[in-house]
Amino acid sequence: MLVRTADLLYIIRSNLMHGEKFAGDGQRSARDRIVAAAAIRVLALFFDLTFDRPSTRLAAYGSLRSGRANAAVLQGIDGLWEEGSVVGMLEEPDGVPLLRWGHGGNPVEVMVLASNHLPEHFERLDEFEGGRYERILVPVDGGDGSIMIANVYAAPTAER
Repeated sequence: MLVRTADLLYIIRSNLMHGEKFAGDGQRSARDRIVAAAAIRVLALFFDLTFDRPSTRLAAYGSLRSGRANAAVLQGIDGLWEEGSVVGMLEEPDGVPLLRWGHGGNPVEVMVLASNHLPEHFERLDEFEGGRYERILVPVDGGDGSIMIANVYAAPTAER
């Protein structure tokens, strides 16, 4: 199953990357956008079914955490909070926390919001976070030996 998933991701990536070679072809660009939108929905469902519904979890390490400057952004989303950690480098350019997720980093403490209503709010949250962050799925160490997959807003990766 993982090999087939990797193949699917490679095909999607290849189609989108090669589509850039034909940027002047409006029909091809429109088709690539439709394929990408459909693929994203399929992949989101695949990850939800495979990894115990990561779309219902958000790991907050900075201003979205309870008691921090932007905690109000998550108010009204009913759910449970639990402690955890992710691996990466936490930077604070301009005094704003920014996670560079990746292996070889240090444990970064997070609070994970688990809510069945969270997927309804991601469009708003993505807009709030803007271009400085991208929402990615990461493994979260629950501290008790458990590992869960959750969304986190992190620094955009260098390669897109």
